[in-house]
Amino acid sequence: MKRQRRNMLVLSLVITAVIFSAFFLQYNAYRSNLGSLGHMSLENYRSQMTNVREMTMSSTELIFQEIVATPQVERILSEALRADEAGRLSLKSELEGLLRDKYDSNLSENFRSITFHLGDGDILYVLSDSQGVSDDKHLVDLVHRSNNAMYGYQDGNTYGGMCYIYPLLHQEEYVGAVEFCVSSYQQYEQMREIFSCICTQIISGDHLEKKNMEIDPAIYLPSGIDGYYVEKGFSDVLHDESDYDLIRSMGEMDELEILSGVLNQKDFVISERMEGRYFSLVFLGFGTVDGEHVGFEVFFEEHEQADYIYQVFYSNSILLVILWILVLASLAGIQRNRELQTSISGKDHLTQVGNRSKLDEAFAREAHRVDRYGGVLSLIIFDIDDFKKINDRFGHLAGDKILKEVSQLIEKTIRTTDTLVRWGGDEFIILLPGITLSQAHKVAIKIQDKVSAYVPSVRGLDTVLISVGVGEYETGEDIDNLVYRADQELYLNKQGKQARYENTLV
Repeated sequence: MKRQRRNMLVLSLVITAVIFSAFFLQYNAYRSNLGSLGHMSLENYRSQMTNVREMTMSSTELIFQEIVATPQVERILSEALRADEAGRLSLKSELEGLLRDKYDSNLSENFRSITFHLGDGDILYVLSDSQGVSDDKHLVDLVHRSNNAMYGYQDGNTYGGMCYIYPLLHQEEYVGAVEFCVSSYQQYEQMREIFSCICTQIISGDHLEKKNMEIDPAIYLPSGIDGYYVEKGFSDVLHDESDYDLIRSMGEMDELEILSGVLNQKDFVISERMEGRYFSLVFLGFGTVDGEHVGFEVFFEEHEQADYIYQVFYSNSILLVILWILVLASLAGIQRNRELQTSISGKDHLTQVGNRSKLDEAFAREAHRVDRYGGVLSLIIFDIDDFKKINDRFGHLAGDKILKEVSQLIEKTIRTTDTLVRWGGDEFIILLPGITLSQAHKVAIKIQDKVSAYVPSVRGLDTVLISVGVGEYETGEDIDNLVYRADQELYLNKQGKQARYENTLV
């Protein structure tokens, strides 16, 4: 029985491990599917943002090649580089007259400003729809040294944008650079039209400090990510209040994952449930023309298909739990049935004392103990005198009642270490560990007296008598042989009763 229970426990643990392994596989698949949504978003936004900037680059390059990089403009910058202040004012007017008509109609739609830098870092002329154009000599020097077109983020008085800067040569001599500045708002508007997403730009506090730009709450709003800010001017143009509430809630997401991502200053994505909706937050790092990290472009993409993925995971998890409960319940039922069958198979169904299998089990155990360690083992066999007459006179139900009463009476008389079994019909056997043959005779007389003294519950039956036989186990003897020897004594006892009606001959 203990082995069966142990095996069933091991099987239950194995099934539990399998079910939980299936659950974790399901969970990993769920996280993987959500992760796939995030990685797809990262690639889509990275690709599209690159396309937007390259399209802007292409349009600026086209304007530069067809209109700016002309002999007239190159000559004006070359002469202005060598001219005094008065000369530069005159050349500026000439350049303004040359370009104004060509750029005014497109400036407000495409560019925030177009700036003509001289080779010495001074600004000759600015076409601008905003105030406060940056005079960054470092950019001019950088383009001069690289002699290639470059682009990157540039801070502005209101909010920053991307600048595209091209070197200008006159007769193969570097004379200056032309800078096209595109508002971040314009590029993000294109992204919103393509993806219907919420987007923002978060600026690093370290970058602002390096630029000696004070982090004024009136200018820079907290982004929800420690050390990063949203430009208020940019936010006022692009965000409504609900958008900004969502942006501030970024800090409530996986802080360690975000912190790890922003510290690496590279593109990354995280996917989380926020305010009951599932979002992928795509972080695209951006920097200045010379590669200095500025911050991240952040895109909030809501995934409606995430709800379907979650429902599949939830449903499968519920099914696994139900399966687990049903399997364990089934195993428990099987074990209960086994124990019940074992219990039933070890008991006589009428008297509820032991049966033949119970005797075989007890005898094998006790005989083995005697054979190995020494000691004694005896057996008593008894039956009810004239039991057939009781059945014939009072009926079989009365006979069954007598069998129950006699067996219950004797079971209360013997020791707990003794084994009482119904051998068959009205015959019973008592296995007596540690009892010698003479001691067994005394036990037999005792139970005979107990039975003869009790009053049966069957009306009209005054007394019940039993006949007994006793045998002592001999080394190597089987149960059938021992029962046979005891049964011979029972037979003699019964024959003697027929002649003299004595209670016992043992």
